[in-house]
Amino acid sequence: MDPKTRELLVIITISLGTAMGIMAMSSINIALPAIMADFNTTLGIVSWVLNGYLVVMAGSLVIFGRLADSRGLKKTFLEGIVIFTFASLLCSISSGILVLIGARVLQAIGASMFIATGPALITASLPSSGRGRSLSYLTIVAGIGGALGVGLGGLLIGTLGWRWIFLLNIPLGALVLLSGKYLPEDSARSGIPIDIRGSLLLSGTLVLALAGLSLDYLPGPDRSMVWVIYAGAAGLAAVFFFHLWKKTDPVLNLALFSNRNFSCGIASSFLISILAGGIGFFFPYILVVGLHVSPIVVGIILMVAMFGSILAAPYVGSLADTYGSRPVCISTAVIICASTLVFTILIPEQLFLIAAVYIICRAGIGLYSGPSTKLILDNTPEHEQGSGLGILLTTRYAAYAIGIILVIMVFEGAVFTAGLPDDGTPVVPRLTPELELIGYSMVFLFCTGIAVLAILFSIRAKDAVNPPGKPDQSEFGEQDLLY
Repeated sequence: MDPKTRELLVIITISLGTAMGIMAMSSINIALPAIMADFNTTLGIVSWVLNGYLVVMAGSLVIFGRLADSRGLKKTFLEGIVIFTFASLLCSISSGILVLIGARVLQAIGASMFIATGPALITASLPSSGRGRSLSYLTIVAGIGGALGVGLGGLLIGTLGWRWIFLLNIPLGALVLLSGKYLPEDSARSGIPIDIRGSLLLSGTLVLALAGLSLDYLPGPDRSMVWVIYAGAAGLAAVFFFHLWKKTDPVLNLALFSNRNFSCGIASSFLISILAGGIGFFFPYILVVGLHVSPIVVGIILMVAMFGSILAAPYVGSLADTYGSRPVCISTAVIICASTLVFTILIPEQLFLIAAVYIICRAGIGLYSGPSTKLILDNTPEHEQGSGLGILLTTRYAAYAIGIILVIMVFEGAVFTAGLPDDGTPVVPRLTPELELIGYSMVFLFCTGIAVLAILFSIRAKDAVNPPGKPDQSEFGEQDLLY
C-alpha cells in the first residue's frame, strides 16, 4: 500500500473513532425525555445518563493522555474503542436507569481513551507538512459527527426507539477496530509523570458535588442525604487542594490563575459552558415534552444549528487572528445573551421562531469556543501549555454537567414556588401548561444572567501582548468539540 493511501486510512480511522465519541454526547440529549418516560424516573436522575459521561470525561482525559504516552498510543486508542463498543451494547440492553448510567460511565472511559490519543496518533504517524491539515480534518469530521449524531438520534428515537442510538455504535466500533491495523505502531515511554491521585481526587469531588446537586431538587423535603454528599465533596475538595499544594507536577497547575487574563478567560469559558450544557439539555426537553414536537423534527433543528456553527467557525477564527480573540469572545457572548433573553418570551410562539432563535444561540456558543481557547492558551506560558489545556478541558466538561443540574434546579424551584406541591412525587407528570411556562421563563432568565457574567469576564480578559509560540496541535485537537 502506498504511503498516501495509508495516511488517508489513518485519518479516516481516527476521525471515525473521534466522531463516534462525540455522537455519544450529542445524540443523548434528544433521547432523555424518552428514557425518562420509559424508566418512569425524574429529570434529576435521568440527567446522569449525560452527566455520568461528562464527569468521567472531565476527570480522565488528561490522565489517559499521560497514560497513553507511557503505554503506547495505538494500544490505548484501540482498547478505548473496545471498551466503548462493549459499553454501547450494555447501554442498549439496560434493564433500569441505574444500569444505563453505569454503562454510560464505562462508555465514557473508553471515549476518553481514544479521544485523548487520536490527535497524537496523527501527529506521530504523518509528516509534519501535512499534520495541520490532517488535524483540521479530524476536528471537522468530529464536528460533523456531533451534528449527525443529533440528526440520526432524532430519526432513530422517532422510529425505532432510544436503544438504537447505542446499537449504532457497535458496527461503527467494529469498523474502527478492523481498520486499526493501518494505525502506526509506537513505542511506550516510561518515566512520564502521571498524577493519578490528583485525577482521582478531582473526579471524586466532581461526582459527589454533582450527585448532591442532582438530589437537591428531587421531590420531597428530606435533604439529610444531600448534606452528607455535599460534606463528602467538600472533604475531597480539601484533600485535592492540599494535594495540589504538595505535588510537584499536579494534574492542575493553579499557579496559572495568577495571570488575570488567563483567570478571566477561564471564568468566561466556564460560564458559557454552563449555559451550553443547560440549554443543550433543556431545549430538546421543552420541544419534546412541553411542545410535543416529534423527536425527528427536534433532531433536524439541532443538526442544522450544529452545521451552522461548523460552517462559520473558520471565518470567526480568521476574525480572531486579525482583530484579536477578546472582541470576538465579547461579540459572540452578546449574541448568546440576546438569544436567551428572547427565549423568555418566545416559548409559546411558533416553532419556526423558536428554532431560528435556538440556531442563533447555538451558533454563538459554538463560535465562542475557538477564540476563547486561543485567548486562554495565548495567556499561558509556552512551557505550561499542557497544564493550561488541562484546566480548560476539565472546567469545560465539568461546567457542561453543572449547567444541566442547575437548569433542573431552577426549573423545579420555579414550579415549586409557583404552587406545585413538593410532596415527593415526580414533577413532570403534574405540570400544567401555566407552570411549565413559568419554569421555562426562569430557566432562560437564569441563562441570560450567566451570559451577562460571561460578557463581563470576557471584557476583563485581554489578549496577550506577546503570546507564546503556537503549541503542538496534537495537544488540543479536541478542545472545541464539546459544543
